[in-house]
Amino acid sequence: MCDEADRRALLDHAASQLRNWTTTALAIAIVIFTVFSEGAMGWLNSKGLFDLVLAFLLSQMTLALARVLWYERQFRETLCASPRAIGDPRSKASLREGEEETPIYRLYAGAEDLTRRDLGHVGRIIDYSGYSKGWIVSSLILTLSLYGIMYFLSHPVMWCA
Repeated sequence: MCDEADRRALLDHAASQLRNWTTTALAIAIVIFTVFSEGAMGWLNSKGLFDLVLAFLLSQMTLALARVLWYERQFRETLCASPRAIGDPRSKASLREGEEETPIYRLYAGAEDLTRRDLGHVGRIIDYSGYSKGWIVSSLILTLSLYGIMYFLSHPVMWCA
């Protein structure tokens, strides 16, 4: 069955990730404020990159805050999660050949299930963006979406035509 040490280890992991992503969000906020400084804004505007850089930074802030939400929820769910049953097909699917289910893995998987369920579709997106390929795709989609919104807001003549 689930050991209290396993639960403590997962709580430490979630708390560490929560601190990491909170620090990342604060660092991105500092960079955003730096971009708005006179020298940086002037240089970026002269190269035509200000909107793109700002869109990228805002997308990274969004992803960082989403990860804060994810780990905050996972921290809470770890407290009350019950481990997945041994042999649960979802557990088997994520194990590599030759790997065995451990009690801490089943508890982690149970907490992830609860987190995904609580956050719904948003939880799936946040979970996907936590992987390298997912982060690249999410960053690209968010950056281009924000850049497009900023472009159309700064060119209102196009709307009226």
